[in-house]
Amino acid sequence: MATQIYVNGIPSALQLSELLAAFENSIAEGVQIIQKQALHTRQDDAKLEQVDQAFSQLNQRISSLPIRLKQQRNLCTPLGRLSDEIILQILGYCLVSNAGDNSLQDLYYIEETIPLSSAFFFCKRWRDLANSYPPLWSQIALPCNPNLFRLFRDRSGTSLMRVHLTNVGVRSDDVHMHALGDSLCQLAPQISELQVDWMRDVQNLLGWDQFLARHLRQNELSSLKSLLLTDGGSHQLTDYIISTPVLQTLRVYAKHPLAPLHMRVDNLVELSYLCDSLSPLNILRLLSEFPRIERCSIYDQEPESHSRSETLPVISLPRLKSIHIGSLYLSDMRQVLGNLEVPSSAHLRLETIELHSRSTSIEGFLAPYLASTQDLNIVKSKSLVTYRLTLDSGRLLVVENKFEHGGGITVASLAALSRYPTNLSRVNLKVQHLPSLYGIVEILSSWPSVKHIGVCTQYADFERLLTALMETPNTTCPLLRSFDCTGTKFSGNYMKRFLEFRTSKSVALQELNITEGFSDLEPGEVAHLVGKVREIPVESKLRWEVARPDCDPYPRWL
Repeated sequence: MATQIYVNGIPSALQLSELLAAFENSIAEGVQIIQKQALHTRQDDAKLEQVDQAFSQLNQRISSLPIRLKQQRNLCTPLGRLSDEIILQILGYCLVSNAGDNSLQDLYYIEETIPLSSAFFFCKRWRDLANSYPPLWSQIALPCNPNLFRLFRDRSGTSLMRVHLTNVGVRSDDVHMHALGDSLCQLAPQISELQVDWMRDVQNLLGWDQFLARHLRQNELSSLKSLLLTDGGSHQLTDYIISTPVLQTLRVYAKHPLAPLHMRVDNLVELSYLCDSLSPLNILRLLSEFPRIERCSIYDQEPESHSRSETLPVISLPRLKSIHIGSLYLSDMRQVLGNLEVPSSAHLRLETIELHSRSTSIEGFLAPYLASTQDLNIVKSKSLVTYRLTLDSGRLLVVENKFEHGGGITVASLAALSRYPTNLSRVNLKVQHLPSLYGIVEILSSWPSVKHIGVCTQYADFERLLTALMETPNTTCPLLRSFDCTGTKFSGNYMKRFLEFRTSKSVALQELNITEGFSDLEPGEVAHLVGKVREIPVESKLRWEVARPDCDPYPRWL
């Protein structure tokens, strides 16, 4: 046999020719053996039939060779070389994409066909992989085509399911509701994530809780870990209790307060709740149902001021790590916090509305926290003022305050805040205007422990601050070591004069941060007056810009 020759690892034409010649010789030898047998069996019908069968088998095997060659060729293509894991990911994306390309009506009510992507029929390998991998069939929308439901139910095996259930566009007669309820019951033990879009109106008279009471009955959602409920209907209509023993995440969007929620939960960790017109009593009753939550977000989309006084329960959340409560009037927020017992390390993010009458002021609202506040950041934007307080316990308190009806908001009076006892060590202000020179001196004299000041304001206001920090005979802020004026334009000569003054009083700065190009000050000119001068690029944000606790105002699912 000739020497085997390979080109880039691929058999050469010569080698392929030899392979085919050897194959043809083997076939010819096999045919000759059969022919010899046939010459000796002309009068034996049984043996003649065996010869005929031998030729048929040989013909079938030879006929199947082109298909086998094509299969082997496909394995050498880029698609053929894909691993099983990648193919399954592709098929999973196709399921999601295919659902997104169909309207609800198309996806749920197709009676003639099952809307599967053509990728599921790409080739035998892909089809077999899809059919034999239960997790691929673990997402389904209800109601849906009966054949499609059975396909997903059976092929999902015992895999945990993600289910999207809705009554939008579904007739509320017994036939359709029973079909929807039966499908839910069949999947109930496997559901780990459930998204519900439920509407109760003149066309859909059945409430979500009524639907469950009739169709789920006492069946337990034993695997459910995440529930997203959008209920556009009315208040709770029954005393039905949903049993969800392992539920960890609950997200609710309701048009009206749904308290109590009538849910049996022991392990809920995260609660997100969006509603309209929540009163302090609604919020506290809601929280009382979930004493073990660690993260919580409650948002009132259409807040109302609840001026009447009422007896409120005291609610304890001993495991809470962070909570967001949004868009309550200051007086209502004060009531909620006054009746809420949480760990001293729990982060709070509060969105508040201040009445024009200022019957409850932001200064009075912040006052109880100032005594233990280390860092105070105040940032004024067009429509709101954000206050960030870092407390001794490590708690981060963020309050976003605005005036009712979108009116122009003003910054809390720094003079009023300075009247409360505090041990502030860091103060950052991003405001358009600062108080008068006398006012600044009085404020800074009340904060003798301040070691860092950051300020972003207008040119004249900044010079007034520098003048206040050069007050004599008693030097204001004697412990000041860090000064951050990024984002502020100023006179280089006046800054140099300020630094010389601090040095002469033996209270020199150790660090000065300025914005590149915002003044005529050359860092080298003051190198002997300050430990370090850092020039920050113009496009950079303030390093101390307000950060928020780990609790979003609008949960990811909206």
